[in-house]
Amino acid sequence: MEPSKSRASQDQKMVLPMSIYSPSDISRLIRELDNLENQIMQEQIRSKESKLVLPKVSQQLNTLADVNKVDLSQRTHRQTLQTALAAVKQKAPVVHISFSSEPSAGFMEKIATWFRQQTNPYVLLTVGLQPSIAVGCVVRTTNKQFDLSLGKDLLKKSDLLISKFSLKEQETASGRFMPVKSAPEGQS
Repeated sequence: MEPSKSRASQDQKMVLPMSIYSPSDISRLIRELDNLENQIMQEQIRSKESKLVLPKVSQQLNTLADVNKVDLSQRTHRQTLQTALAAVKQKAPVVHISFSSEPSAGFMEKIATWFRQQTNPYVLLTVGLQPSIAVGCVVRTTNKQFDLSLGKDLLKKSDLLISKFSLKEQETASGRFMPVKSAPEGQS
């Protein structure tokens, strides 16, 4: 086997870096590889020089190429990478996670790491915002939904909360529990 062959073409397994975790990341990389291919072809037509200077590519594409030992100056390597990305886009399981606010990229990379270690090395994550969640998240797959929010937990324990509040009200009414009155302003 030639030493210049890419890792992706050797074993047909592509490794997705954790920084690439969403279907939109995959689509963006496919478009970028397509644009790179077009730019290189145009440069080869315009210039008869044998030395190929690669146009600047994104950090994600650089990382993907480095992890998979793909030489972006080689047309077959670019095509292999583009084919592998198209297969991931079409076949990879997608998990939707809703949060109350936008999670950081580092946090999403940690979640992607966990999902890829526990389920499928190509799992993709989409993020949604749902302010009503307050604390926690809601995780959806194609056939299941998991509500991991504090609101859901409080609803499960609503009977317990109501009984505790009614007990406090009874203690207050019977005089066993008296709230501390604060001193009027200006008096100490």
